[in-house]
Amino acid sequence: MNDPARDQAFQALVEYSLKIGTDPELIQGAGGNTSWKADGIMWVKASGQRLDAGGSKQIFLPVDLAACRAAVECGDEDAIGNAAISRDASSSQLRPSIETALHAIMPHACVMHLHSVNAIAYSIQPSASDVLAERLDGLNWARIPYYKPGMPLAHAVVEALTKTSFDVLVMDNHGLLVGGESAEATFALIEDVEARLEITERPIPSCALKDPAGLQQICGDGPFEPAPAGYCQALAFDVDARQSAGVGSLYPDHVVFLGPGIAIAEEGESPETAALRAGRARCLDPKCVVLPGVGVALERSCGKAGREMLDCLARVALRLRESKGLSTLSADQEAELVNWDAERYRQGLADAAS
Repeated sequence: MNDPARDQAFQALVEYSLKIGTDPELIQGAGGNTSWKADGIMWVKASGQRLDAGGSKQIFLPVDLAACRAAVECGDEDAIGNAAISRDASSSQLRPSIETALHAIMPHACVMHLHSVNAIAYSIQPSASDVLAERLDGLNWARIPYYKPGMPLAHAVVEALTKTSFDVLVMDNHGLLVGGESAEATFALIEDVEARLEITERPIPSCALKDPAGLQQICGDGPFEPAPAGYCQALAFDVDARQSAGVGSLYPDHVVFLGPGIAIAEEGESPETAALRAGRARCLDPKCVVLPGVGVALERSCGKAGREMLDCLARVALRLRESKGLSTLSADQEAELVNWDAERYRQGLADAAS
């Protein structure tokens, strides 16, 4: 960049992105993204790259800010990719984040998009409007319903910005969008929001903290294997969490990496049979099967990204006390994500990393 002030600001973006990326309450897998704007250029996390890798490799890609905003105005998603500026061999291999348009239309110098467990847990509850208004009182914030990531979400945010300005946006069934004048200021605002939205989760049942007895034998050499001990297994032993997780897909990355919803096995049912039964009326079989009182099985192909999404689901579910009235993605919204080329690209990168 050849400018000490800009170099320092960019380095702050890298450092705070790393902090966010290593916190599973804020980011899971390659989800979430951050950006910083200066002199007509926006540095944004590349698609499929993990924020927790920012300290060891190049994960940010420079894009032409004006070109990105013009692409949003005309609704051209392909033009977002063409706005990328090749600076060196490493960045030329990257593709702008799916949410590049979202970052471009925000007026803030620094923008951070999080899949906050607390924000998701609040936004899907029927009491969300009243509770969020109370908890976020005094902040410059707004809220929008769920939209498909990418251009549809960016256009919804543009519409929201015509009505009011905001530094914090709660996106139902998705997470948070936070903007500030610097990475430091944006991260400080995130800490404030998270403190206000903190929900005490129920303890992980002791049965979930050890390898489930008999689950490996049930899975055998089939397409499913026991999910890791800990949060993932809590869904098999906490009834309220299982009921909440079983109502449907709660956020987009779950669908991308775990398929739609989860399957809850009936007594004596194998993971494969339960997944097929649950998937009959949907566009894709779920990759997670809960065997109540036994354990949670995960499709072997899921890899690290799938395990982290399942961990996120359990964290959300352990914060919920009531499954009635929870907001979920519709079958059409699930199908949009499953059949989206941009998400297939991200899945491919996650598979390669695993």
